[in-house]
Amino acid sequence: MSTYWNSVVPVLNEIHQVKLVEAFVCHQKLHYAGVVDCVASYQGIPCVCDWKTADKPKNSISRLYDAPVQIAAYLDAVNCFYQDYDLEVNHGLVVVALPEMPAEVFWFLPEAMQEYTLTWRKRLKLFQQNYEHNLECQ
Repeated sequence: MSTYWNSVVPVLNEIHQVKLVEAFVCHQKLHYAGVVDCVASYQGIPCVCDWKTADKPKNSISRLYDAPVQIAAYLDAVNCFYQDYDLEVNHGLVVVALPEMPAEVFWFLPEAMQEYTLTWRKRLKLFQQNYEHNLECQ
């Protein structure tokens, strides 16, 4: 486990102004909730952070699979849940800890987060429609 820790130490040195760690967040309007890994500033920019481990480098965003969509869901919920507390984030960060090598850092700008948020909301709507349909069929 210490090899993973050593992998992320340089990234952690760039993390400041931590607002939330393993915190429950919910989106009251869209009716979903989850536990966000971290909301903090990375290199001075507020973001939602997600921490992953892997045996080999991902090398591309596409190999993160749904991690960017997950970040978007948390970002959306954080912004809804904390809107009265002057906490708003528009960036995302996925850090992949790797054994015996530096962590991979994937940084997502607001434009990308908006696209992933649209994807998330479409999936959520489909899930909620299917859930309601299944309730009606019981």
